[in-house]
Amino acid sequence: MEELLAHAHLLDGTLGRALAYTAVAVMMGLRIWQQLGVTLAARKVWAGIVWGLGAIGALMVLHGILADQADPFQSPARMGNSVITWQQASDLLMHTHIGQWWMAYLLILTLACLLLYHSSGPRAFLMLLAGLVIALSATAHAAEQGLWTVLFWVDVAHLALALSWLGSLMVLPVNRLGGQACVSLPALRAYSRFALPVFTGIRFTGTLRLALQFAVDKGLAWTYLGVLLIKMLALT
Repeated sequence: MEELLAHAHLLDGTLGRALAYTAVAVMMGLRIWQQLGVTLAARKVWAGIVWGLGAIGALMVLHGILADQADPFQSPARMGNSVITWQQASDLLMHTHIGQWWMAYLLILTLACLLLYHSSGPRAFLMLLAGLVIALSATAHAAEQGLWTVLFWVDVAHLALALSWLGSLMVLPVNRLGGQACVSLPALRAYSRFALPVFTGIRFTGTLRLALQFAVDKGLAWTYLGVLLIKMLALT
């Protein structure tokens, strides 16, 4: 709570990242079911929803960073009173690591949604999905030590596995509530054979990621442990 009070835009950034992750997860989920022989309807609607989620999420994160830089206030009573100039926005997007990678995320997201809207070219789409995962990891703490560290690429693998698992689960109820036909039992069984090893991989890479972070930081901050606990509760 003290961390949220000291940085009132921290919650905005967290929500923005969640939306950005959700956009990639949904695209991964659609691709996985297609690979299993199930083509979910309303591809154009999915493309629009995904782009909206990802774009709003990215803008929320960038706005939170800019607002905190413009006025690192200590009280939430001043929320929204900071003044952000075009120069500050330009400097963030053009001259900082995190700004450049969020711009890359938005560009790749747009291309992926266009491909999802018009067709489903598998190779190009998979490359774009890989680019989105790398961009998201590059804006996270895993990239602080550099993009060529074991920690970063373990984070990329963990994120890719987690988003593919979550995304493939997410599109199922939405597809059903949207009035579409249920996925057949053979397809569900095929998905189960896919999901179990992926879930095992999530736990393995997550444990390895935690160990590497502990080694780098010589311990773990309470904020990091708090976020980890939230993730574990959500997973449970």
